[in-house]
Amino acid sequence: GRGDQGLRRAAAGVRAARARHHGHHDVRDLAADHEAADLYGAALARWAGEPLADFADRQWATVEAARLSQLRLAALTERAQLLVTLGRPHDVVADLDPVVGADPTQETLAGLLMSALYQAGRQADALEVYARNRTVLDDELGLEPSAALRALHQKILTQDASLSPPEPERPPQRPAPASSDTAGRASRLPAVPR
Repeated sequence: GRGDQGLRRAAAGVRAARARHHGHHDVRDLAADHEAADLYGAALARWAGEPLADFADRQWATVEAARLSQLRLAALTERAQLLVTLGRPHDVVADLDPVVGADPTQETLAGLLMSALYQAGRQADALEVYARNRTVLDDELGLEPSAALRALHQKILTQDASLSPPEPERPPQRPAPASSDTAGRASRLPAVPR
């Protein structure tokens, strides 16, 4: 049906974004990174609701729905990692705030959301994400946050410079094109003695 076609397009969009992003792993291509982030965004926009919900009572659909849900989480994670690196924290917050709000145990996504909130100048909100994560993990599972999430929390508390947003990258400066009034100047220049 229509939902199935949207899921196929979403999955194809994720593959295209991955190809665009990972195809330039040897040289940082800022334009390719932005394009990959936008391709991830377009693919994720095609997801609506739970995958294959109309077939939830069928074994094949349960397995495929779980695979598609994992693909969506992976795409969210990959997009957020790119956006944090590119200094686009507001996009990360828009993507991850509802996801982490619904399931604070998603530690990787919680960490990316914390980094983005911090980059956006929202240190208190970043610390609140950590507090929610810690509370849910402790209350529901009897666990502590991962070492990586605790370290990120500490960096946010101490305002570690490594969390600062990256400086916007500028394209390399090219020399100005020669203007048309330079034609014939060589003949007017004095000769250089040898």
